[in-house]
Amino acid sequence: MSVGYPLEAAHRGSVLDEEGSGKKWTHLSPWVMKALRLQLSGPYMIGLYPEVQEKIHQELNCVLGADSKGPLSISDLNELQYLDCVLKESHRLFPPAIAIGRKISEDISICGHSIPKRTTVIVSPFLVHRDEDVFPDPEKFDPERFLPENSSHIPDCAYIPFAAGRETALVKDLN
Repeated sequence: MSVGYPLEAAHRGSVLDEEGSGKKWTHLSPWVMKALRLQLSGPYMIGLYPEVQEKIHQELNCVLGADSKGPLSISDLNELQYLDCVLKESHRLFPPAIAIGRKISEDISICGHSIPKRTTVIVSPFLVHRDEDVFPDPEKFDPERFLPENSSHIPDCAYIPFAAGRETALVKDLN
């Protein structure tokens, strides 16, 4: 089963298929799929866990006040620590980046394997995020693992939902 969106038809000026029904979906580009995974993994996981919803609701009431109807400020967002943990855990389980490729700039050895200079290495965040040594019970949705007191032991490159390196500095700040 593929997820689709009428992108090709939209480029032709119409979202309707040949029969005019609009039921024919075209494949999403990899960038659109990445954006959807980024946008949908958090709400999906929140929807599956009522206890997580309740904690988020309590945090929002605490930070904004129960009667708040105004927009969130940057300082408000920075205080939503549990929500941040939920989004990080969602991205750990469903990383937006499917694979990360890097060209090796010097001969190195990783886990006893020699990798020569100029070799392209592909890393899967999905697999990296399931390392039981770093993330015990890796298939479990556990936002608390990203609370400051629990996340200090997570190595820098063990959580890489958006990739790693200088190219991800802006995105990392958003996560």
